[in-house]
Amino acid sequence: MRNILKKCSAVWLLFAGFAVSTIFIVSGIGYYVISRDYQRFNTEALHLRAEYIASQRQQIKQEVEQVVAYIQYNWTKAEERLRENLKDRTDEAFAIAANLYRVNHGRANDRETRNIIREPFAPSASITALGTTLQSASMGCRSSVQAVLSWRGNRCSTLGIRVVHTSYGT
Repeated sequence: MRNILKKCSAVWLLFAGFAVSTIFIVSGIGYYVISRDYQRFNTEALHLRAEYIASQRQQIKQEVEQVVAYIQYNWTKAEERLRENLKDRTDEAFAIAANLYRVNHGRANDRETRNIIREPFAPSASITALGTTLQSASMGCRSSVQAVLSWRGNRCSTLGIRVVHTSYGT
């Protein structure tokens, strides 16, 4: 070992010491810079992830609100169509009843006239609006409807529709 030390001069030892210390200093600075950048990257990644999740939540919330509004709109439209359909069928049924009354008023007594008017509105009749179940296909609403005839004296004055049972679903 002494032979090695004698061969090495002081300059050589100084140079070797300087090289080793430079390597340690550069390694330390490199480690510090890399760890700082890695920590900054992790912080930024967490921040971007939180922003993305918040924006996705907001987008999903808006889409759900739009779907709810669309469903409410369709429900309202279906109710309006059902009411209009019931009104049209009621008017049609009243027109049929009034026409039957007008045609049969002088020919038959009151009981027979009432039976003649009620006969087309039986559940097995071809007019499906009265005495049967109406269904709105878009919303799955079922209502059992009955025809109500009002008599004033010998005249059929009004025809109404009464909803007996309503259920929602398929």
